[in-house]
Amino acid sequence: MKRKSFVVCAWASVALILLAAKGTAADRLDAAASGKKTAVMTYATTGEQVRAVKALIKSVRDLSGKYRNSRIYVVLGDPENVRGDGLQEENVELLPLEMDRSFLEYPLAIKAFAAAQVERAVQSDAGTLVWIDPGVIVLGSLAALDLEGKFAAALRPVTLANTIGIPPRAAPNDYWEPIYKETGCDYRNLPEIETVVDEVKIQPYYNCEVFAVDPKRGSARSGRESWPRVSRMMRIRKTPAPLSCAGSFFTRRS
Repeated sequence: MKRKSFVVCAWASVALILLAAKGTAADRLDAAASGKKTAVMTYATTGEQVRAVKALIKSVRDLSGKYRNSRIYVVLGDPENVRGDGLQEENVELLPLEMDRSFLEYPLAIKAFAAAQVERAVQSDAGTLVWIDPGVIVLGSLAALDLEGKFAAALRPVTLANTIGIPPRAAPNDYWEPIYKETGCDYRNLPEIETVVDEVKIQPYYNCEVFAVDPKRGSARSGRESWPRVSRMMRIRKTPAPLSCAGSFFTRRS
């Protein structure tokens, strides 16, 4: 599914609404004409994740077709102790995470900061930035994630509604209220989507294991800037962070 307007992603203990401007027809034509490449990114904080990322890189090289030579960025969450040994190869760049360590207490906060960091780095060179979680294996072309200068993002709804999704036009609960307040979203005007497996109608809530953004639009950077404010609001509310949910979507931070 490709969306032009906005992306709602649950990064970890909070969900961030990443606003992306629609852009004009001229913007889209300029991007398409530029022939900008697709970049891929992921992260690793543990030795287990380094091994998973090594397998991910190999799958991109072997099975993604014309995207096999895409530059791959790996953000290292603990570079002093987990250096990414074995990941160094042509067209792979290892980057130390740029994040205040106080946010490490939030499961998967690294995703918001790592995505923003790489988005900033590739904004002038790539037309599409594809995020792929460690542990994911690519089995075919990345064409469905290639924005082709026409879209702001490519994403899909969460697999299951679980305890986080809320019905269409329902007032936000304690989990979502700080997020809607920060982003200025009105729940009454949001489109409804349907979860992939249990087919439940919910307010926008998308899977963030695999997605793509147009880096020049700054969606990930917008999410990172919102993170400190939203996380403080949710800490005050003592909203518990989900540790595991829907398998492929939330992962416990070890």
